[in-house]
Amino acid sequence: MDLAVLDSTDPGAVLSYANNLDPNKTLYIVSTKSGGTIETLSFFKYFFTLCKNKFDDNAGKHFVAITDPGSKLEQMAAELKFRKTFLNNPNIGGRYSVLSYFGSVPAALLGVDLVRLLNNSKTV
Repeated sequence: MDLAVLDSTDPGAVLSYANNLDPNKTLYIVSTKSGGTIETLSFFKYFFTLCKNKFDDNAGKHFVAITDPGSKLEQMAAELKFRKTFLNNPNIGGRYSVLSYFGSVPAALLGVDLVRLLNNSKTV
């Protein structure tokens, strides 16, 4: 499986992803702790609209959410029938996010051995 990360609000970058990703073969991961990060939600709305036009009421099956419990994203994911929502432990800070759902879900999709990764990690 390939992983592409959209981390630029440049319209050309967004359009490039839209033109190069096949919605039939793409699982969109919407990831934000607060559930309200404007850039993330803007990306989500753009790509969800593309999927909605193609898949109608099944658009949500092409999306998963990673967020903290009670966030706006959690609510939207439920309303739009996302494939899955991963509710992260809100007590995990940003620098340790790689060991939470924010890092482990994409890693698992890429085939990373999570048990080995977590067993070999340590906190300082």
